[in-house]
Amino acid sequence: MHFSKSRGTFILALWMVSGGVLFAQNTQGGVVRDIVFTGLRRTKPFVAERLLEKFRGLRPDAIDENDVRAAIIESGVLDPERIEFLPHDDGWTLHAVVVEKMSFFPIPLFMAGSSGWMAGLAVADMNAFGIRDTFALMGIYSGDSWSAMAMYSHAGVAAVKPGFMLAASYSRSEFKMNNAYGDTLFSVDHVQAGASGGINYQLNGPWNGRFTLGYTRSDIETFNQIDHVITAQPQIGLRGSNWDGYLLNQNSAALEYEVRAVLDGDTTHRVGLVFNYDQSIISGFRWTAKGGATWSPESDRFTETSPSEVNVTLMTNNFRATTMTGLYAGFEKALWRVNAGTLAVLAAYQVLASQSLSDGDSFDHGPFVGVLFYLRRIAIPAIGLGVSFNLVRETTQWSFSIGMRF
Repeated sequence: MHFSKSRGTFILALWMVSGGVLFAQNTQGGVVRDIVFTGLRRTKPFVAERLLEKFRGLRPDAIDENDVRAAIIESGVLDPERIEFLPHDDGWTLHAVVVEKMSFFPIPLFMAGSSGWMAGLAVADMNAFGIRDTFALMGIYSGDSWSAMAMYSHAGVAAVKPGFMLAASYSRSEFKMNNAYGDTLFSVDHVQAGASGGINYQLNGPWNGRFTLGYTRSDIETFNQIDHVITAQPQIGLRGSNWDGYLLNQNSAALEYEVRAVLDGDTTHRVGLVFNYDQSIISGFRWTAKGGATWSPESDRFTETSPSEVNVTLMTNNFRATTMTGLYAGFEKALWRVNAGTLAVLAAYQVLASQSLSDGDSFDHGPFVGVLFYLRRIAIPAIGLGVSFNLVRETTQWSFSIGMRF
């Protein structure tokens, strides 16, 4: 049988329209009644189902597949392969086919840059007992210091019960204090041991809260000074995420207050704000901004804030200040995505305003370039290489990291 071009086009269009109408009718007849995961190995089904609980009761045509994928990826232990809706009684089943990431393993830790280097090993279970709890033992060495840490974190249930965290650490180091140009002002031998515990509560929606209480024994051997310190840190924050097909956009902000009381000594206070904002322009290409501010006017040279606490890398972390405000803003492009992960490049500009005991008021700025490989099959964030140029000081800060982000 012979069809003319116009008749064939008409039949094709009719088939597409009728198919679209049929799909719309099929997916609009009811709401999501059940959630099912395929591919789970360690993760308990009820734990995985909680990730998508917010979609229960919604119509399939009101659910964005990328939102479903983002909720699964943000768990840190699962990677989505396929999302589909299957007929179920008088509604639909939201069916997610996933691959579990390797979550129990030794993690090599390495960072190098203008601030020095550090290497270590962590043995971690990022999905302990299959309920997304985290357990880690870590040891780090950096030439003039070493430290050890143990930590256990229990994930709570949103709006039902809080989670909790317990940690203990010990370190022996040469504490260095640098000025804004990277010159060492002084160094002391410092031994520190401590323990902390906290609770966190995830509310319905983006809001969450946390409270941490800690004890530290600080021994500055050079001055023969031993302090016993109690810290309390309440925090309130919000976070959300979305998936653009290549990159997981994460938006968050947190406001923290810290009171630090030295037994038989002074009490100091600190207020801190940090944020991160990602917005895709097109799939795999996004604008990103992050930064923060801290205010602790009563701090001494040992308790001042480092630049990493306001999300910038313009200075060595041995530079510290009582007050800091930092901003990082730029673009990130995913180059390609393979089974192992996604390779991306970054270009940004950073600014840092600070007030320190060593340099007084300072304003620094400069560009940043970097590359990140986001890991898909292992439950650790990324491998990264980055370089920051401080145009005011004419200095360069670079870093290479495995097992952690910048």
